[in-house]
Amino acid sequence: MGHLLAGDTLWVFRKAAGDSSQEVQVDAKVVERARQEGFPPPPPRVGCPVVDLHTHLAGPQPPRWARRLPGVRRLAHWAGWREDPDRQLLAAAWAYGVRHVVGIGKLQAGRHGRGAEPCVHLAVPVSWEAWGDPKGFAEENLRLLDEAARAGVRIVKLWMAPRLRDRLPPPPPTVDAQALDPVFAFVERWEMALLVHVADPDRWFATRYADSARYGRKEDHHRALERRLARHRSVLFQAAHMGGDPEHLDHLDRLLRDHPNLVLDTAGTRWMVRELGRDPTRSRAFFERWHDRIGFGTDQVVVREPEPHRYALRYWVHRIFWETDLRLPLPLEDPDAGQPVLQGIALPPWVLESLYWKTPRRLLASAGLLGGGA
Repeated sequence: MGHLLAGDTLWVFRKAAGDSSQEVQVDAKVVERARQEGFPPPPPRVGCPVVDLHTHLAGPQPPRWARRLPGVRRLAHWAGWREDPDRQLLAAAWAYGVRHVVGIGKLQAGRHGRGAEPCVHLAVPVSWEAWGDPKGFAEENLRLLDEAARAGVRIVKLWMAPRLRDRLPPPPPTVDAQALDPVFAFVERWEMALLVHVADPDRWFATRYADSARYGRKEDHHRALERRLARHRSVLFQAAHMGGDPEHLDHLDRLLRDHPNLVLDTAGTRWMVRELGRDPTRSRAFFERWHDRIGFGTDQVVVREPEPHRYALRYWVHRIFWETDLRLPLPLEDPDAGQPVLQGIALPPWVLESLYWKTPRRLLASAGLLGGGA
């Protein structure tokens, strides 16, 4: 439990499990001032546009008053009455210099977002409804992807978190499963990009995924990814959440060295801050080494009734984390971190330009969504 000192300027507390012998001091006033002002954008260190490679959109929704009454909900759908829950996220993104957003969502969310600022590029998720029936699974997803591709969608989202196994019948889904071959063949044929979530935090594998017979080991999931990477060299893979392994930068070094068609994104605010902030010097060196293989993403999730400043807060945390060396209390609860600290890693401007713009631009350009020289 932290305590306030020196006129509420500093918080002093012990680090999370594993670092209990050390005390850290963090500046609380900066966060409280930002909260009072609605988390406005701090002055940027670079002037390039920003691409957020990883968000989750809701798409048009029935009005709140119509959701509670099924008959009225149907009437609202028939009459075209819609609310726009994505609006607040897109407004916060624009305020933070984000000019392109990759939004994971159903096809109608992409149609809805095309005229918005920033520009929305839809990532359509693979459907798992027919898993267990290889023929039905292939037919359902090829129909879905064909409709999406003809509507201009060029990114496919493949969510392969271990907890997916709780929702599906056998066999356990893996990235290299034969049932997914038709999906990858379609992605190759249409020259699409692939956004894949392959693993979760180490702490989850020690707790909620402790049954390795059911969920597999983390290394098993990465080996399956590597087999798929090797089979589809022409596909550019965007591995979400720093490839699901920000805890092990040496492992990510090898993955990036061995697989030139792999790009990482930084989605997952708490996870990135927690793991990459442990050793800013090492993390900064990693980003300098692989500046052209890592793209900015937040994992912002649109909710119907967001708390005040939900989206601005998360962009604010990312701005502080990547661009400064400030040490602050993280203004987000993190059940995996005890009392969380926001320790900035202060990337140099040339790395920030690659993170925010150059690498994401190359990824989008590979799928025909953004000119490589834009």
